[in-house]
Amino acid sequence: SGVIVGTNWSLTRDDVSYQPEGKAKADEVSVPVRSVAAAEIVDRNVCLWADGEDLPFLKVPLGTPNAIALLVMISKLNRDKPASSADAKGLGRVIFERNAGWSKGAISGSVIFGLILLVGGSALIFSQLNNGPPTLGVYILAAGLCVIGIGLPLAGWLQRKNLLRCHERGLHRNINGKVTELRYEDIRSLTYSAVRHYYNGAYTGTIVSLLFTTYDGASTKYTATFKNADHELDNLRDHASRVMAGTMLKKLEAGAGRALDGRVDLRAGRGGHPWAERRVRQDQGSVPGVGRH
Repeated sequence: SGVIVGTNWSLTRDDVSYQPEGKAKADEVSVPVRSVAAAEIVDRNVCLWADGEDLPFLKVPLGTPNAIALLVMISKLNRDKPASSADAKGLGRVIFERNAGWSKGAISGSVIFGLILLVGGSALIFSQLNNGPPTLGVYILAAGLCVIGIGLPLAGWLQRKNLLRCHERGLHRNINGKVTELRYEDIRSLTYSAVRHYYNGAYTGTIVSLLFTTYDGASTKYTATFKNADHELDNLRDHASRVMAGTMLKKLEAGAGRALDGRVDLRAGRGGHPWAERRVRQDQGSVPGVGRH
């Protein structure tokens, strides 16, 4: 019949049709296959992006019928479509995002619980002032309740947003409204660490930290705790490394050795001999060392 059917979507040679979440079958939307900019697996979903759109218009869970067939057929039907240029304006489509900030429920809970503690601490102080001789222990307890009551809502406010968004050509960071955007080719170094934590032998989570530094000295850091591994962050690390290595290769080929390190001229080694044999291993996203002096 020439039609691949999945859960709330279908694919023909010409169109992808899908039923938007929360909409009726009559509200089905069709997108021409030639307008699909990319198809990738992200967070265990097959995601489709339309030309000029940052967010995917369709997410199909991998475990649902024909999800892999959708990915394969879209890629096959659009195999002759040119890829977007790395020099294009903007950061491009959103691949995935992580928000390590507190949820609205957690922030609301911190405010409510903080108010309860603050009222309780204030009541203790008022009771001591009006109903008996002052007791140091009670005052310390009341002061502690008041401090925690004020600190909890403040912590919730300071942790309301900690967003890392991975785009096609760069990164978007939003920390409580302070936005930083970096293109991959402008990143000079990437430091990645993942530390597993245990308490009494039981695994409690992994603290993942990424630090991005640009050629002009600007930097942005993302730290969050995850249970087990986050494969999308690993993919981000590998993708950023490949783009950085490609940028370094272009600079080396252009003879701009000092652009990589202001202290070392990468075009010549000891005695002024050129290091023509040095190569940037772009496929592995690594840059071999330039030697020791």
